[in-house]
Amino acid sequence: MSKLIITGATGTAGFAAYLAALADPSVSYITLLLRREIPSWANLPSNASEKSRTIIVKDFAQYPEGVISQIADHDGCVWALGKSVSGLSEEEYMKIHVDFPLAAVEAFKKSGVGSTEKPFNFVYVSGEGSDPSQKSMFMWARGKGRAETELTKALDTPTTRFLIARPGYFFPAHAGQRQHQQSGIGRSLDTVLGPLFTNTSMGVSAGALGSFLVEGAKGSFPNVSLANNSQIKQLLKNLQKQ
Repeated sequence: MSKLIITGATGTAGFAAYLAALADPSVSYITLLLRREIPSWANLPSNASEKSRTIIVKDFAQYPEGVISQIADHDGCVWALGKSVSGLSEEEYMKIHVDFPLAAVEAFKKSGVGSTEKPFNFVYVSGEGSDPSQKSMFMWARGKGRAETELTKALDTPTTRFLIARPGYFFPAHAGQRQHQQSGIGRSLDTVLGPLFTNTSMGVSAGALGSFLVEGAKGSFPNVSLANNSQIKQLLKNLQKQ
């Protein structure tokens, strides 16, 4: 049985991971680190209240002792916290996508998670096209690439394991998310592009992505440190055949 931490559970990837974790009988408990409670439109499964809790984090750059003490006994984390590059300066984008997960890793290590026999699994939701060299013309690619590099260093310990997930195109499968978190144009584009991309190497369904992230946090891919969009789908398919 696994106890997992999930961030970004109000976003598409994080919410998909949350639903996958709720449906997974091998996940005993879920702790959500969020700025606000899950919205009412989520219409969560009946086991959500007994199987999960939300810890409100006002500042993801620092973790009080009260929060650290509540995450000490967890087995893995899906880090899906993020924000669209639109309207953000590079400094703001780097703070959210690099500084925040690095601060969390330090808090997790301080709490004593993981052991050499059972490492703590940290899964970072990056993106297809991220650039660890940070030479890309796209700010998001530089930011995600920098996060991958910095987190790889921070998690290079005997008691932690790091998995980078680089999904391609994915969109909300949940009706509430589509209605409340997307514009009319966004919903229309997803209606057209979603089925097209999801069935190719360029995209993945939100449900499949959520399942992959949870399996990664459980430690189901101990020898995988990076998975692009095609590998995400193939690894999940291989696991389901076992």
